[in-house]
Amino acid sequence: MADLSSLVEVTNALVDLSTSRAEPVMQKTEYHEIVDPFVDDDKQGLDAYIEELAAIALDYLGVASPLDLIDNPQHPRKSAVDEKNPATQMFIRDVDQAKEWLQLVPTARALEPMTNLDAGQLTPGVPLQPGAIRFFRNCADAVGLRSRQTMATSIIETELTRVCPARRLRVLSLACGAAKAILELLSRNEGRCGVTSELTLVDADRHALEIAKITAAKLAFSNLRVMRRNIVDLHGFRQAHVDRASMQMLLADIAHGHMPSIAGLSTGSFDVVDIMGFFEYL
Repeated sequence: MADLSSLVEVTNALVDLSTSRAEPVMQKTEYHEIVDPFVDDDKQGLDAYIEELAAIALDYLGVASPLDLIDNPQHPRKSAVDEKNPATQMFIRDVDQAKEWLQLVPTARALEPMTNLDAGQLTPGVPLQPGAIRFFRNCADAVGLRSRQTMATSIIETELTRVCPARRLRVLSLACGAAKAILELLSRNEGRCGVTSELTLVDADRHALEIAKITAAKLAFSNLRVMRRNIVDLHGFRQAHVDRASMQMLLADIAHGHMPSIAGLSTGSFDVVDIMGFFEYL
């Protein structure tokens, strides 16, 4: 989960970039208290189990704290799960469908059972087993994902109210992933007060964008533009070497209205810019 400072940055970074303003609007910080309806009495026990896994993993990696892994050239971020790690082996042994789920990491498909628990599926047509449900209900990463989704959709819903009556609301989502929550929100509010929404999705993950297009088709949401772009690369960083400081620099720039240059996109023509997806990489 993002720490408190990151949550503050998230709220600051959802800024109004309307073409009617030459300068970014004054930004404000809001705290959103989110109650996750999926968390249950198993959370305390799962938290203790994950702490045990973390201790095993840190011992395996030879570091004292997760902070020692940040921007550590001896421990570069891996593109696939290390199944030699004893913590990974323990997780696979103890939790239903853990191995199958880890094979989805780091794609958007790995986030689906966390954010779409109502569907009760690991992947389409594969039901979640009890141990997997317990994990996805209560693990901190899943709670953080759902909380950030709820917060972002609340902010966008407020913007929808602000632009009433009749007007076109232009929304840009960077590092959008599968964009299920924002698509559902805009689809649900289409036509409300005469507002029509236009959504532009930008992500480097082709599979995530395909899922988003399928979701939009199911919701009959037609005002959708999809762009496959690596925003981090466009900002001057190679994705393989992106560190936390570089990512936070990018987020700070966006928060102050300094958008990255994206080919084929005028970033000054949006009412709302959603950057929640970046926080899954911090």
